[in-house]
Formats: sequence, structure tokens, C-alpha cells
Amino acid sequence: MMNIQFIVHDEEVDVIEVNPRASRTVPFLSKVTGIPMAQVATRAILGTSIRDQGYQPGLQPAAGLVHVKAPVFSFNKLAGVDSLLGPEMKSTGEVMGSDETMDKALYKAFAAAKLDIPDHGQVLFTIADSQKSEALDLARRFRALGFSLQATAGTARYFADHGLTVGAVAKIGAGEDDILARIIRGDVQVVINTVGTNHDAAADAFRIREAAVLHGTPLLTAIDTADAILHVKESQTFTTRAL
Repeated sequence: MMNIQFIVHDEEVDVIEVNPRASRTVPFLSKVTGIPMAQVATRAILGTSIRDQGYQPGLQPAAGLVHVKAPVFSFNKLAGVDSLLGPEMKSTGEVMGSDETMDKALYKAFAAAKLDIPDHGQVLFTIADSQKSEALDLARRFRALGFSLQATAGTARYFADHGLTVGAVAKIGAGEDDILARIIRGDVQVVINTVGTNHDAAADAFRIREAAVLHGTPLLTAIDTADAILHVKESQTFTTRAL
């Protein structure tokens, strides 16, 4: 098992790199299947067949569980690193959640990754124009769960125009009760922050993300992640203690 990265240029294909996946994928699959794959492979190389090790050729029967692998980030320990995710590798580890349903497995993975979204409080939205319609649905779902909603001026205006009134927060530098002050005071329990192409807004967005990370406020920079967490919250019928 290996990871191959290709590049295609002028209709020619080149291989950038080939990496063996034993460090991450094999341990993950070993936990999923209950088969110590590295040990089995080593014994096979040394002459002990798969059958002699007690296994049969072919596919391992499915165990009926759902397994989720999730990245772990350490932005609070890495000064100056933007928490906005892109193609660069920024994770510092991985965790795994396993259970009978996707929602429960995902919940466990989030908990293991220290992404602890509270069951109530203030959710702050600061959203790029291109994603405001998707964020509107998320905001309605957060409110249905009992959260209070805040948003920067443009996002709050968009929400209001579509029938959802939320509290508007002052932009950075606009008084003592601006968006950074609210995060620093702990008035905000979750920050959902996406970035568009406006460079001034992007600079402010970086400062918002930085403040959230430094003060331990759960920060979501992708709509898909927020949607996944909402699915967990909406289907949550068990407690952390039950895990």
C-alpha cells in the first residue's frame, strides 16, 4: 500500500513521489479489522504463510461498524500559522472513532481530536459572500438546537434578508465591544469563519481565527465540517460518559 502523487503537464504524466503508507493507513486498517497487518506481513516475508498464521486468503468479513479517521491540529502551539485549511499539510496527528452509526463514530472522532462543541451558547458567523446561502441553513439548524446567533455586519444583513434575525457584532477596531473583544471575553462558544477573495476581509478573518485559537474557542473554517458537527448534535442520543 502506497500513496502516489502525479502531475500532468502538456499531456505528459510524471510521478512526484511515492510514499509507503505503513505509518498511518496500516495501523488504521489494523484497528478496523483486528488484524495486526504489519506483523502478519513480516512473518509472511520470513516464510510463515497467511494460512499458517490462522488467516484465510480473500476479503476479511465486514464487522458492521463505522470507522472515522480525523486529523488533529495544534494551532495553539504553532505561533503565526493560519488555522485556515488548504492543500498544505497542517495536521499534527490523527485519531479514530468507531461505533455502530456514522454519527456516533464521528462524535467520538471529534471528541478525540479535542473539537468539543458545547450544547448551548453563542455561535458567531463570519462568512464569505459565496458561502452565505449554505451558512444560512447552518444558522437555522444551530438556532433550532437552542444556540444564540451572532454575525458580522454583512452576514447578519444577509441572514435578516432571508428571514433569520441574528445579533450583529462590530468589526475589528470599531469600539471596545468589537468581534475580537467578544471572543477574548469568552462571550462566543463557537466561531464559524470562512474567507472570500477580499484581502481586507481576509486579514480580519485571520485575526478572528487567531483569537479563537488562542482563547480555546472551537473554530470551524469549512461549511462541510460545521454541517457534519450539526448532524452529530442533531442525532445525539448518548452522552460522553456513555462512551
